[in-house]
Amino acid sequence: MRTIDSGSLQLSLIRESVGAAFPPATLFPDFGDEIFARAPVALGPSYYNAEKQKLVSSIHSWLLCLDGKLVLIDTGYGRGKENGIAEAPFFLSLAAAGVAPADIDLVVLTHLHTDHMKNNTIATADGWRPAFPNARYVVGRREYAHWQPGGAGLALHPGQAPILAETVVPLVEAGCLDLIDDETELLPGLRTMPVPGHTATQLALLIDNGEQLFVHAADSIHHPLQVHRPEWGSSLCEDGPLALRSRLKVLDLCAERGAILMASHFAGTGAASITRSADGFHFEPVEITRSPRAAHPEPQPVRPQAV
Repeated sequence: MRTIDSGSLQLSLIRESVGAAFPPATLFPDFGDEIFARAPVALGPSYYNAEKQKLVSSIHSWLLCLDGKLVLIDTGYGRGKENGIAEAPFFLSLAAAGVAPADIDLVVLTHLHTDHMKNNTIATADGWRPAFPNARYVVGRREYAHWQPGGAGLALHPGQAPILAETVVPLVEAGCLDLIDDETELLPGLRTMPVPGHTATQLALLIDNGEQLFVHAADSIHHPLQVHRPEWGSSLCEDGPLALRSRLKVLDLCAERGAILMASHFAGTGAASITRSADGFHFEPVEITRSPRAAHPEPQPVRPQAV
C-alpha cells in the first residue's frame, strides 16, 4: 500500500464508526456480481464483509492543520454524545489525535445530512451549544437555504427538521455559523468546489500543501466500487444524473493531477489514489500519515459573512 506523508497538513482521519452497512444492491440498484472479478481490492475485507454480504461503510471526519489553524471537515453522526463527550466515540477519536474540542478553529460542513453534522453541538443545562467553542462553522449558502422551511431538502426529507434544530439552529443563535459561496478560499490552500447531486448543493474541498493535492469528495463517492463503476448511482442521492457528473468531475481531477481522494465513507484508510485504466478508473488504497503535531497557536478564527 502506498503511503503519503501529509507533512504540515497533519491530516488525520477521525473515525466515529465502521462496519457492515448495506447489501450492495440496496446502496447501488445497478449492482452486478461481475464487479467481484473486476475490482478485487474494492471488494476486499476492508470494504466488503463477505460473511454478511454487505458493503463496509465508515463514518468519520478529517482533521488538518493549515495556516496555523486546526480545521475539522464534518462532525459525524453523534453516536453516544447523549452520554457526554467523554464517552462519545467521535470525541474519543479526536482526543486520540491529541486534539480537544476547544482546539478547533474552523469546522467545514460539506452538506447538512445527519451523519455529517450531528456532533456540531452538545447538550448543556441551557440547551444545545456549539461543541467546538472557539470555532467558526461554515456551510454553503445554497446548502443552508436547501434545508430551510420551504427548501427542497426539507421537502424531500422532512424528518431532518428536528435534527437541524439540534445541530444547526444553535450555531446560528450563537453567532458562529458563516455562509459561503460554492467556490470559496477558506484559507490559503483550502478551497471549496461544488459537487451537487447527493444534495443539490453539496461542496467538496481542495486541500493543497504545495506538494500534494488532496480532494475531499464529501458524499459524491460513497464506496470504492464507484471508482470502477461511476455510473452506479447511490440510492441515497437526491439527483442521480447530477451526482454522476460530480463523481466523474472528482475522479477526473484526481487522475489528471495525481490528487489523493479523501472520501467521507470509505472504510480502510479512508483515502485512495485514482488512476485511469483501459475501461475507466482504478482504485488503490493510500495511507495518509502525519508528522508530529506542533504546538497549536492561539485561535484566530476566520470570519466570513455570518448568518
